[in-house]
Amino acid sequence: MKIDVVLTKAIAKFLYHIFSNDREGFITLDRFNALVKPLVDLVESEFVINGELSIKEVNEVLVQLAVATNDLNRWQYLIELLSFRSNHPNKVVRLNVISTLEAAANELSKDFLTLLPPAVPFLAELMNDDDTDVESEAQKLLLKLEEIVGEPLQPYFTT
Repeated sequence: MKIDVVLTKAIAKFLYHIFSNDREGFITLDRFNALVKPLVDLVESEFVINGELSIKEVNEVLVQLAVATNDLNRWQYLIELLSFRSNHPNKVVRLNVISTLEAAANELSKDFLTLLPPAVPFLAELMNDDDTDVESEAQKLLLKLEEIVGEPLQPYFTT
């Protein structure tokens, strides 16, 4: 394994522990803003695309970062950053976006419903993706989201 992959994994694990143990408000708005974009960028990194760093590891760090802020606006910004990657030419990145969105929904449970409106446009695109794997995973995510929030969401996706 290359040193840059090892270092990235170590940093991700280190940050995960900082975020998950933040009881004193260490993750301020400024710190969140400094960290969120580079961490979301991992969704489309070669390390993740090639499987050297799992999307699960990335999702754990991203979710804990957002949890540490205890602010739905930060979650919304995280989802907005993900949306920019939803039409990436590499299907693995699009699948990673779906996975990260699911991780956020699992963490937030019913509170995710308030974050759904900004996610609808890019999730709708993923549900009609040219790649059948991406389309299938997006459809599965919609069913999972309905289960999580306890409401039918299909009306959001019909024109």
